[in-house]
Amino acid sequence: MNTREDIAIKVSNLSKVFHSYDKPTYRLLELFKPYLLKVSSKFDKQYSKDFWALKEISFEVKKGEAFGIIGRNGAGKSTLLQIIAGTLTPTTGSIEVNGRVNALLELGSGFNPDFTGRENVFMNGAILGFSQEFIRSKFQEILEFSEIGDFIDQPVKTYSSGMFVRLAFSVQALMEPEILIIDEALAVGDIFFVQKCHAKIDELLSRGNTTFLFVTHDTGAIQKYCDRVLLLHKGVCHSIGEPNITVTKYYYLESEEAGLVSSPKVLKPKNLSSDLNDNFIQSRINYWPPLDFSFNLKSAVTTGEEKSATLVYLSILNENNERQNNFQIGEYINFYYEFDLKREFMSLEGNITLFDSKNIPIHLKSSLHYQIDVPAVVSPDSKIRFKQRIKLDLGVGEYTFHIALGNINSEIYGRVDKIPNSQLMDEWKSIISVGNLGSFSVIPKQMGIQIPFMGSVDLPGSMEIEYLPFKSIN
Repeated sequence: MNTREDIAIKVSNLSKVFHSYDKPTYRLLELFKPYLLKVSSKFDKQYSKDFWALKEISFEVKKGEAFGIIGRNGAGKSTLLQIIAGTLTPTTGSIEVNGRVNALLELGSGFNPDFTGRENVFMNGAILGFSQEFIRSKFQEILEFSEIGDFIDQPVKTYSSGMFVRLAFSVQALMEPEILIIDEALAVGDIFFVQKCHAKIDELLSRGNTTFLFVTHDTGAIQKYCDRVLLLHKGVCHSIGEPNITVTKYYYLESEEAGLVSSPKVLKPKNLSSDLNDNFIQSRINYWPPLDFSFNLKSAVTTGEEKSATLVYLSILNENNERQNNFQIGEYINFYYEFDLKREFMSLEGNITLFDSKNIPIHLKSSLHYQIDVPAVVSPDSKIRFKQRIKLDLGVGEYTFHIALGNINSEIYGRVDKIPNSQLMDEWKSIISVGNLGSFSVIPKQMGIQIPFMGSVDLPGSMEIEYLPFKSIN
């Protein structure tokens, strides 16, 4: 359980309403309404139109955690960050922030356009509570990181949007942030400076003493950096969870709202037996590797309900049932993994997430994706085994993986063909996730074309060509 000292940000039942008025006089009537009611009851009506940007939002962010916030435009993301940063006040609810907040909320926020860059650096540092001596000690580092050169002594109003971001990010990231908030600011600027900013974020996160709040439409960055992600939808907390799961929910919501998904893509599994033994007979794995093929799991990092289930076996084999670490492009890799179960579960699913060298998840599939039978109920003190076969149509490189166990209520699982994908994702619950297990490499094919494609993945497709020879007019 988190203690008060562990929490950087605590948001409790937070709501924010904005008022709009059709006429300027309505604003005055609303302002003086308490006094006007003493004169006549005819003033007892609503003069404003209310827009609830946020409704009953609650969550906690631990110190040192990287926490992402995603959602479509108008979901309330920026409003929430402004409240956390202290530039807006909530209508109802409360917020507790334990630490100094460095916020890059919007282009040039906190800068006086008539001041020079140098003056703005010292002004922002003072607002953050730093002494002039400390700011002077950091100034050269900020100047070099921002790469704006002599423009530092020019009024900020003469800066381009890219220069704004360079200086603003440099000030916020290099002034020893305890809580760093970034709201889409890195979408502006050249790619090389963006990469430099991401490298700085990596450095801050590796130290473990900066809490990071990140709002962006770049879901790859969300998956790379964040430990947990909040999905806001129409001002409401839709879900909070693991980055890859929450990002998938976000895309499902986007597709369904845009009318791009007319029916669920996930088909109903062939059968869902309530008889555990019958189901295991149907799903028996023909070959199971010997015990000495297993990875050493002592260094594994487990999150979730560790007392409910434990990963006790893991091996990686090729198609000939041999241990292998280097696979050629297009070869199959076979994961064998087993869990000890400490309590009763319903509709268990094992799944593997593959990560590239930048720690971005590139692949995740479970039994739902493969449309296979699962036991409706498993009893305590039992085991469940999975064999997962994946075709490595991936680019050359080294990859890591997480193994996870999750479940869905059996009643929901039995009618997945009638449930929208976003709702189905909500019903899926993670039990445990195990990482730091090891890695494997994908190497070029030893025969034939060495590199059959360029990029990260080999996508199925086709190509046609037609040749129209030149015909002389004569």
